Amino acid sequence: MGRSSLTIAAVVLMGIGAMTTVSRVAASGIPPDCGTDKAPYSFAVLAEGFTASEQGFFAAVSHQMVCGLAFEKEPLFKSHPGAFAATSVPLVSTTSATAATPDTALQITYTGSRHDDCFFKTGPDTLQRIVNGADQASDHQQVLVMVNIGDQEAGCTDGDAVFLTRGSRWQILAHEIGHVLSLKDEYTDLPGVSTETLNHSNCSLSPAWWATLKGAAYLKGCARYDNFFHAFDACRMHSEEDVFCNVCRQLIEEALPPPAQDPVPSVLLSIRLSHSDDAKGVGAGGVEVLGAKDVVSQAPRAPQVRKDAYLAVVLVGDSVAAIADESRFFADSQLIRRAYGSGAVHDVSAAREALIILHVPRFTSAQLRNRNPEFRLIRVMTADPPGIMSAAFLRSDGVQTLFQANPLTLPQAPGR
Repeated sequence: MGRSSLTIAAVVLMGIGAMTTVSRVAASGIPPDCGTDKAPYSFAVLAEGFTASEQGFFAAVSHQMVCGLAFEKEPLFKSHPGAFAATSVPLVSTTSATAATPDTALQITYTGSRHDDCFFKTGPDTLQRIVNGADQASDHQQVLVMVNIGDQEAGCTDGDAVFLTRGSRWQILAHEIGHVLSLKDEYTDLPGVSTETLNHSNCSLSPAWWATLKGAAYLKGCARYDNFFHAFDACRMHSEEDVFCNVCRQLIEEALPPPAQDPVPSVLLSIRLSHSDDAKGVGAGGVEVLGAKDVVSQAPRAPQVRKDAYLAVVLVGDSVAAIADESRFFADSQLIRRAYGSGAVHDVSAAREALIILHVPRFTSAQLRNRNPEFRLIRVMTADPPGIMSAAFLRSDGVQTLFQANPLTLPQAPGR
């Protein structure tokens, strides 16, 4: 989201262009309810706990909450209609989510415990079911699981999967989309001070970058700690009832790809990151590709490479094929998840697994599979990272490797 993103993007495109000839891939799958399947921020909205007779109801509720309210009522989303899209995916459950013994499409159970379960318990293959369902959409960068419970307001963000009860207000969804766009919570609820370094974000130790924005101030308390500053009293990242402030608006607009950029063939990778009970810690994580789908989409803008950024990187040989910022669900080098609802601040707890979704542009899945790609999830440790992300830097002492797979094994295409 920063100033160095253009040079990184150039490396990605030049490196891939030199390596391979890309086959044309036709988009397939369920078309979006709103927006286009080429939107840089596209949500697959999955039905959970909706029986066959309730699929029409799900389609109406999904369209209303996301397209009719969140995308329409938040001025920032409405002013960029080509940037946001949502696709309802009608997964059929045998029973409702509130049945005494639920038998639902994704095997998700609502527990009501925000502290212990992040409101929802998942089954052993829930993430795989989520990926299989989301891949029915023509494209997506984020998954929203809509759980058919109308009398509770509860949600959990776990990696690139957001679980939300049907009874939740659209303002909560809009706030969570802010996190998808790498924005921080603008309040304080943790003791002590943070050791992270935040500069060009909506929370900053040195907030001079927003000094020229009209009405901006230096207000203490941001990113959940008292030693960071935020700019405005009223902002959706402080209270979901407010609209996004000018700082958040500028950051989101900086992150959007150029509107004239042509879509390219890409591989949509859905990856499970996991910690085992006896191997939880730095470098001990497991990496498993749950889905590899051929899509046509805009090449994502490369993120800011800064100290304490958590970056997912796909390497092909010594070229960076894809890079994405996953900082929103890491803290102190550990996976985290966030529970929210009913007006309270987020409860943040350690997570054993998370789903991340990233696009590898200018490849088909067959081409990528044959090139034996490498995956790394790293934390940038040096205060002065290079302006151009490279394989050499990823393998240097300037980073901390949290998850690694070499080679990254992609599932075989159906029928092979």
